[in-house]
Formats: sequence, C-alpha cells, structure tokens
Amino acid sequence: MVKSEKQRKHLEKLNSNQDGKINRNWKGGFFISGYGYKMVKAEYHPRANKGGYVFEHILVIEKFIGRFLNKEEIVHHINEIRTDNRIENLELTNRSKHMIFHNEKSRRLKSVRI
Repeated sequence: MVKSEKQRKHLEKLNSNQDGKINRNWKGGFFISGYGYKMVKAEYHPRANKGGYVFEHILVIEKFIGRFLNKEEIVHHINEIRTDNRIENLELTNRSKHMIFHNEKSRRLKSVRI
C-alpha cells in the first residue's frame, strides 16, 4: 500500500521501462555470462542475443580483421582465460580445429592422471 502521492510517483518512475544508462541496474553495458565469458551490449550485431549482447572476444577479433565472423569461425582463448580478450590472446580458428585442440588436451590430461 502506497502511503502518499509522492511515493506512488516514485514507484512508477522506478518501474517504468528504463533502458540502458538510465536504468538503475545499469552496470556499464557488460556482464559475465554463466559460462564465464564477458558479454558486451551491441544490439546492432548479427550475433547479438535477445538482450542485445555479444561475446566481447568476438567483437575484438572482428575489429582486428575488419569484418564479421562467418558461422564456421571460432575465437579461441590461447591462455584459456575466458575474460582475457586481448588480441594477442585470441586465435581465429574453425570448429573442427577447435574441437581437435580441446580433445587432444583432454586426452593429455587423462593420460597424466593415470
């Protein structure tokens, strides 16, 4: 129950559809995904999700090569730190080579454990 007209107007303002920087929950246009990757607001991007966010490593490599990635291209973090999006830590590869790399790494780790 709202006690006054002033409180009612305040609640309406807080609950209105506030996008971007005017939203009280704005954190600079990025967040860390559940998988540990940095997501950046880029609504214009063809790979943007429903919220308008894209993986930062994709944006970094695309800026470096001067074009959007195609569907077969993957960005690999060389040091495997998912938030380290420096260009020197990113490698452009394809899905099959990326899977081979991670499968070989997994096999090496399993052989060391035995």
